[in-house]
Amino acid sequence: MKKPSLKDRNDAILWARNVLENKQKYLIMDTETSGLADDDEIIQMAIIDFDENVLYNTLIKPKVKKSISRDSTLIHGLTKKDLAEAPFFETAVFKFIDVIKDKTILMYNAEFDARMLRQTCYANNCKKFPFSYWCVMKEYSKFVGEWNDYHNDYKFQKLSGGDHTALGDCKATLRVLKKMAKSDLVKLDTENEASVMIEKTDTRDDEFSSKTIKGVFILVFIIIIIAILSMIF
Repeated sequence: MKKPSLKDRNDAILWARNVLENKQKYLIMDTETSGLADDDEIIQMAIIDFDENVLYNTLIKPKVKKSISRDSTLIHGLTKKDLAEAPFFETAVFKFIDVIKDKTILMYNAEFDARMLRQTCYANNCKKFPFSYWCVMKEYSKFVGEWNDYHNDYKFQKLSGGDHTALGDCKATLRVLKKMAKSDLVKLDTENEASVMIEKTDTRDDEFSSKTIKGVFILVFIIIIIAILSMIF
């Protein structure tokens, strides 16, 4: 069974530091969508680099989905009217592919964004295009270390500091990365901790054995006394 570990926090910090040290290999992307369902599409997308240069920021008109869920509008504020003059993804995708090229895309809740990309491509009859990505949320969840017993894994953390626009959430994701990278590593002394645990366990075992032996002697002594008394009387 998986357990929370300070090593996981250190791994998240080291990962963030490595990303910043090799920032030319990465870009940060975020999307806003028409909803959460299997037929929803991306309606806003943004990409930035690690100097906060905006490489891509556009609204996108849904091709198949003709409505935006009320809950989604309450979050990002976008309506059908806002998208009236926006391009379809089948047009916007060419600039998107040109921007990401051979970069690894970092996203907060990457599995959701990747699913929405696939759905939007399907709705627009776009050819599949390979790209590599990584989830910042999963790394940040290890960094925070809040455990979810039900899922037996780290609890996913909400993105703090975002404004629920694709561009604003890209910048918030970058701040999360920098926060992790600047954090101090936790000094791990696993071997000593393990030896202390073993020592404590052994001590408890010795105490238990000692108490058990004493109990047996007392029981035998009582039986002997009862036998002697029964012989006398």
